[in-house]
Amino acid sequence: SNGISVLTPLLNLTHLKLLDLEQNQINDLGPLVNMQALEELRLSGNQLTTIGVASGLPNLRRLYLNSNNISQLDKFDAPPQLEELYIESNGITKLKNFSAEGLQVLDLSLNNIAGTEWGNLGSVSSLRELYVRTTGLTVPGTIPALPLLEILDASLNNFAKDPKLGYVPLTGLDRDPKLRVLVLDSCKLDSLDGLPVLEKVETASF
Repeated sequence: SNGISVLTPLLNLTHLKLLDLEQNQINDLGPLVNMQALEELRLSGNQLTTIGVASGLPNLRRLYLNSNNISQLDKFDAPPQLEELYIESNGITKLKNFSAEGLQVLDLSLNNIAGTEWGNLGSVSSLRELYVRTTGLTVPGTIPALPLLEILDASLNNFAKDPKLGYVPLTGLDRDPKLRVLVLDSCKLDSLDGLPVLEKVETASF
């Protein structure tokens, strides 16, 4: 929380494992490329438009990019050890080619991904927690099968009724066999008729 915009003075800090640069004026991550030991990088509240440099940090496990100016993840090649990605409140509209093998937690809340719906998220089969609050999602029936998913928060979206059924179909949730927590608050649900049998769910909020 300063006004930092230039990261060149950090070039010699090659043994850092955690770096917090939140709430600054950063738009270039180039000087971080040699920080091969980094495990956690906090960059929320900056002016980033791309995150390609993070792909070259082989030990990175947690990446925080909330409230930047990132519009797409199509060209993001996730580091092999990345487990958690927080990228809410950007301007993301494309998920078509998004892939992150090993990713366990993904927060895409407060982005506008309505046009792509769930995009390519089904390929991230390692996901355990998915947060897509206020993303403009309208068709919950396209939720991909995520075999390890335990927590899904898709609240504050305007789900659309199927005109033939007369309710919002929630089919697809039953393809997530490990789902324990389901949050669908404020989603224009006036009926739960479309809810499938969810045998493992322990906590639900509608």
